[in-house]
Amino acid sequence: MTTVDTRRMRRLGCELGQRVHHRHETDDALVVLAYGMPMHHRGRFGASLYGHFANSKKIGGAAIAFGRGFGGCLRGTRGHLTLSVGTSNYGHDVTYRHGRIWGSMVNRANQGLRSWGLADTVTVTGGNDIEPGWRGPEATRHWIRGYKSITSTPYFNFGGAAGCPPIGFCQGDWTIEDIWYAAWGSGVALPLPEIYSATGSNAEQWYRLSLYSFKTHGRRMDIAGVMSQRQSCRDQHDRCRGIRIPPKKSWSQLWHALNQDPRTAQPVRFSTNITWQN
Repeated sequence: MTTVDTRRMRRLGCELGQRVHHRHETDDALVVLAYGMPMHHRGRFGASLYGHFANSKKIGGAAIAFGRGFGGCLRGTRGHLTLSVGTSNYGHDVTYRHGRIWGSMVNRANQGLRSWGLADTVTVTGGNDIEPGWRGPEATRHWIRGYKSITSTPYFNFGGAAGCPPIGFCQGDWTIEDIWYAAWGSGVALPLPEIYSATGSNAEQWYRLSLYSFKTHGRRMDIAGVMSQRQSCRDQHDRCRGIRIPPKKSWSQLWHALNQDPRTAQPVRFSTNITWQN
């Protein structure tokens, strides 16, 4: 996301609400608003918006505007939106304090939507594009602990497991346990992993993570859905060789990988497709 303009956000939310109303979209929708890396400026914390800083108050206001647009344009049609407001684990501001402020923003956004009578229609969650190639596991855990210190509302981890089996060893200082904690084990995390690879290796990674959870912690990792990127590749005129499979194939790869094994078998609720069009 490169904007927090409330009029623009309300229009975007309305467009989705209209598509649900006309049955062009599922009535159980997930949207991730990815605002870039954590930042602070003049004592205020927020995110980079991929080029210009916005503080958490403005980001939370943008989320409320999107939710209001969605609810208003359902026109009585049954529908629910899960709205994940995301940052990442990139940069020097991946801290306990930033996580706490992000969690507080999520709480305020849900309170705001409740005041508009939309509590049953829109749920705001946190989100974090957690990548092992960015900040290390210690800094990332600090952010997670800050987030969960102030809210029980989950965040979606819409990142990856770069380098992890079956490819090799997890990137940087990350271990399988670290990836598990950031994606599920923290108690407030929901995995929405990047399933990009045409070979199926990403789906295999997350099957193995779910199986690791079962074997090591006594419970499978429940995976909320998949993040695909075909539209992003089109938006940026990038051929994305080998990593631009369509959302249906991303979903199918992960579903089959998980459901080949009764220890990890589960439904996969959401399918998403990254776009730069905002």
